[in-house]
Amino acid sequence: MTTAIPARRWGLRALALLVGAGLALAFPAADAWWLAWFGLVPLLLLLALAGSSGEAAWRSWLAASGFFVALHHWLLPHLGLFVLPAAAVTGAVWVPFGLAAHRLLRGRFSAAQAGLALVVLPSVWLATEALRSWKHLGGTWGLLGLSQWRVRPVLAVASLGGVWLISFLLVAVNVGVAATAGSDVLVNMDARTPTGRITKSTRQYTPDGLAGVYEKQRLVPFGEYIPLRPLLGWVTGFTEAAEVDRSPGDEPTTLRVAGVLVGPLISYESTFPDLHRTLARMGAELTLVQGSLTTFQGTWAHQQQASFEAVRAVESGRPAVLVATSGTSAAFDSRGRRLAWVPPEERGTFLVDVPLSQEETPYVRLGDWVPLMAGAITAGAGLAVASGRITNRSPASASRH
Repeated sequence: MTTAIPARRWGLRALALLVGAGLALAFPAADAWWLAWFGLVPLLLLLALAGSSGEAAWRSWLAASGFFVALHHWLLPHLGLFVLPAAAVTGAVWVPFGLAAHRLLRGRFSAAQAGLALVVLPSVWLATEALRSWKHLGGTWGLLGLSQWRVRPVLAVASLGGVWLISFLLVAVNVGVAATAGSDVLVNMDARTPTGRITKSTRQYTPDGLAGVYEKQRLVPFGEYIPLRPLLGWVTGFTEAAEVDRSPGDEPTTLRVAGVLVGPLISYESTFPDLHRTLARMGAELTLVQGSLTTFQGTWAHQQQASFEAVRAVESGRPAVLVATSGTSAAFDSRGRRLAWVPPEERGTFLVDVPLSQEETPYVRLGDWVPLMAGAITAGAGLAVASGRITNRSPASASRH
C-alpha cells in the first residue's frame, strides 16, 4: 500500500502534464481552437480531486510546464541545457490558479460556491496572464484568448475588453463545465497501474474522488499487444504496435453514474456482441463505449464503428452510446433508432437525451444460439458428405478387388 499511493499520484501528475500539453493544440499551427473551450476541464477536475494544496500546486505546475513546452517547442533547440530551468520557471505561472481551483471546486459544493468559482477562477487566471505579459517576464505569447484568432464571433469580444476578455470568457466556460451540479466524469486512460501493469481503463470520478474503474478486456492484436511477442515482436519495427503489451482486464464492470447503471466498454470492444449481452445480464440500463480512432483518420473505420452500436442496442435491448475523441460519436435507443450522429469533421460536444431500457431480449436470454445451430448443421452436413463418399467408394473398391 505504501508504494501504490505514490505511483497513483505520479500517474495523475503525468496526466496533468499531458492535459497542459494538449491545450497547446488550440494554437496555430494545430489550430484546434475549439479545444480552448473545454481543454481546461480535465485539469480543473484533477485539481478538485487533489488531496491537498501541495498536490494541487504540483499538478498545476506540471500542466503549465507541459503547455509552455509544447507551445514553444520550436525554441527547444536554442535553449539547450536551459530547457528544464525554463520549464520550471514558466510552470509556476499556473500555480495560483491551481490553488484557487482546488479550494473552490473540491468536494460537493453549493450553487453559490459554483457561482463564486465562475467569477474568481477566471479572474485569477487573467491576473496571472496579465502579470506574465509584463515585458520583463516574457510578454503576451500564449495568452489563451489568442487561440480564437479565426473565430470571428468570439474575436468581436476583443473590441469590448481586448484579448483579456476572451481569455476570461474561455476560462469561465471551462469552469462552468467542470462545476456543473457535481457531475460524474468518465476518463479514458492508457497508463501503468500501481501493480506495474499497463492497462486501458475507464475511470469514474465524482466530486468525492475515484468511484469506479473498468479495465479493457478485449485488446487489439498487433495494436495494443503482440500475440507471441517473443516470436512476432519484430513487427514493431514497421507498424504502430505498442512497444509494451497492455494487460487485459479480468471481468466486466458496471458503474453507477448519476443514478444510472452504465455498462462501460472501450473502443474495439464495441465489435463484440457478447460483451454488451453480458452487461445487459448484469442489469446495465445503458452501454457506453469510449473510443478513439486516431490511427485511421479519413477512413471508413469511423462510420463503421459507430454503426455497430445500432445493432448492439437492438441485440441487448439497451440504448448504446459511443463517445469518440477522434472519430464518429453516436447514440441509439434500444430499438436502434439514431438519437445522435457526430462525424469526425465536427468539433465540440453534443448533448442527447437517451431513454433507458432494461428489456430482456431473446438474444440476451439465449446467447449465440444461431452460430451454434449453424455450426451443428455444418458439422452434420460434413459428416453426411464424408459418410456418403465412404459408402460410394466401398462398392467400387470392392469390385476392383
